[in-house]
Order: sequence, then C-alpha cells, then structure tokens
Amino acid sequence: MKYAEPNPQTKIQFTQAELDYLAFQIGQAAHSQALLFRAITAADEENKKKFRSGFPGEVDAVNAWRKGDLAKRMRLFGPTDCEAIQKILGRAKGNG
Repeated sequence: MKYAEPNPQTKIQFTQAELDYLAFQIGQAAHSQALLFRAITAADEENKKKFRSGFPGEVDAVNAWRKGDLAKRMRLFGPTDCEAIQKILGRAKGNG
C-alpha cells in the first residue's frame, strides 16, 4: 500500500494500481497502462474475469472507481479531481 495524507489526522491508503488508475484519469499514465485500463473499462464481466487472472490490482482499481470508494478517497485531497489526483501522485512519490 502507498499512503497519502490529506491532513495530519487522516491516512488514506492507495494501492499502486489505484495510483496508476488515478494517473490514467488525468492522462498521465504510460501508454500501455492507459490501453490496459481502457480495455478493462470496456470489458464485460466474463472478460474482466480473464483480465483479473493477469491484472488483479488493475481490475480492482477500475471497480473501486466505478463501484467503490476510490473517487471518494481521492476527493479528500482537493477541490477538483485533477488537483486532487496531482496532489496524491506527488505525495505517493514523496514530493509533497
């Protein structure tokens, strides 16, 4: 798990796949990572099961964005999605 802190009292956890998905959301993912997330997003449930066998974290990240709390956790970091994601990615890399 990677950590990012929106404030000193709260520690929010993100998996590496979630951080990669957030980067994808603002167009900062590597080309191959972006293609993978696009494919997972477009896949039906049967094909998601196939993706899960090789990319379980990435499938979980897409599901956390769509049906889970990834967007809610992300929005604790800033007034706009882009600002929040940039802050999270910077903190996960140790830059702020």
